[in-house]
Amino acid sequence: GKGPVPSVTTILRVLDKPALSYWYKRQVAQAAVLRHDEWMDMQPEIAMNWLVGMPDATRDNAASIGTAIHAVVDAAGRSPDGAGAFPMAEGYQEAFAAFQAFLGVCGGSQAIVSSEKAILNLSEGFAGTFDLLMVIKDELWLLDVKSGKAVYPDYALQLAAYGMAEH
Repeated sequence: GKGPVPSVTTILRVLDKPALSYWYKRQVAQAAVLRHDEWMDMQPEIAMNWLVGMPDATRDNAASIGTAIHAVVDAAGRSPDGAGAFPMAEGYQEAFAAFQAFLGVCGGSQAIVSSEKAILNLSEGFAGTFDLLMVIKDELWLLDVKSGKAVYPDYALQLAAYGMAEH
């Protein structure tokens, strides 16, 4: 009787992310310059819509990589035989290799206590799903797996919220 509640990700969307705005602009400019042959013969309105859609297409492709990696993370949390049994889907080998290397440094899948678990904080009114709860060097770590190229301050807020979970 106290829901629905927003996800941590939804709540964090209110933050100003100037790097994201720049990234969107750069995606359009990059498509305009580097993929000129693809849109040059289109009608102007169609070409503009195609160019404006480039950031979304790039984001959706990155999201598919993230989804595949999260499936591997979840499999690692359920697999008693370690990181060697993970599938290597086409186009994701580099990301999978990085995750396997991370697990190798941290003690393999045996270090994973839990993976891909929903959390809930009714007092503060939010929910979410954490990626990994691991024991690393005798300490309990709450981790969120990212497939991007940078680390952003809102990641710390996301993990802090997950750490405040009541359920």
